Amino acid sequence: MAGLPRHSLKLTANAHLRPGWTVGAQFSAYSSQRVQGNENGQQQADGVDFFGSGHVGGYALLDLTTNIALGHGVEVFAKVANVFDRRYATGGSLAQNPFDSHGQLLPPDQWRNAQFAAPGAPRAVWLGLRWRFDTLVL
Repeated sequence: MAGLPRHSLKLTANAHLRPGWTVGAQFSAYSSQRVQGNENGQQQADGVDFFGSGHVGGYALLDLTTNIALGHGVEVFAKVANVFDRRYATGGSLAQNPFDSHGQLLPPDQWRNAQFAAPGAPRAVWLGLRWRFDTLVL
C-alpha cells in the first residue's frame, strides 16, 4: 500500500540512574515505501517524461530523553529527536511538476511527471518543566 512501509521496528529503553532521574533512548526504523500514485509498483523512470523511482528509501532514527524529578510534582525534561540529523522522507507522491529547475512556471504542455517527497523532521531539542497537579497535597 502506498504511503506505508512494509516493515517497521520500534525499540525503547529506559534506565533509572538514581531515584527521580530517568534516561531513555527510542530507536525506530522503517523500510522503503511506495509513493502515492505508484500503488501498483510499476513506476519506471525514463528521464524524459517520467522522473523518480516511485519509492522513498527506508530510514532509522534515534531519539534520546531524560527526566529529573525535583519534588512536589515538578519535573525537568529534555529530548533530542533525530540525534544524528538524518535526512529522510516520510512519504511521497507522483504528480505533474509545472516548474523548471529555476522555479519558473512552464506552459502546461511542458509539465513533466515527477516524484515529490515529504521531508522528515530534522534534529530538534526540547527542554521543559512539567508540573503535575495531581501530586499536590493540600
